[in-house]
Amino acid sequence: MRYFLLETNPAYKHTPNVKEWFKKIDVRKIKRENHSLFSETELLFIEESKRTIFIDIITFPFLMVSDVVHKVINFYEPDTIFKKIVLLDRVHRKKALYYMPFLEHVECLDCTSELNLDKSVIRHCVLRRPDIKDKAIFHIKGVGKQYTVVRLDLAESLFRRRAKGIGLKMIEVIDEQR
Repeated sequence: MRYFLLETNPAYKHTPNVKEWFKKIDVRKIKRENHSLFSETELLFIEESKRTIFIDIITFPFLMVSDVVHKVINFYEPDTIFKKIVLLDRVHRKKALYYMPFLEHVECLDCTSELNLDKSVIRHCVLRRPDIKDKAIFHIKGVGKQYTVVRLDLAESLFRRRAKGIGLKMIEVIDEQR
């Protein structure tokens, strides 16, 4: 099975830009075992713009997904825990409900992957299939930045439901340990 890095599609220029999120959400703590540290629902303000498009996948400052994506993730990984995030543009009276998934962090990055010096950015991603097992969606453990990986069947499910704003970058997966 093929795997992809999940990204926000850069073709969408007017996506929600969350303001002062760092005062409410510590990205380093968005891990399955820390879900109880977060409120069930969090209100975050976005930069005011008439042109804002609420897409189905937002990856910065952390992974947030629409209801459509939430349902697909629940189908493939039913044990996933979600917290609600309301994004609000007060000036233009626009709002959208998103879900923040608490995905498993899997240590599966192969030593042949290329990272920057402080291991916060992956330049070339190589994953080890035995460590992934049969996960349909997960975060890569051991990297400073949050990287989300999706399996091909989950990605196809999203496209069949016409989810917008999804960017995929194919990654190499090897079958043996090196």
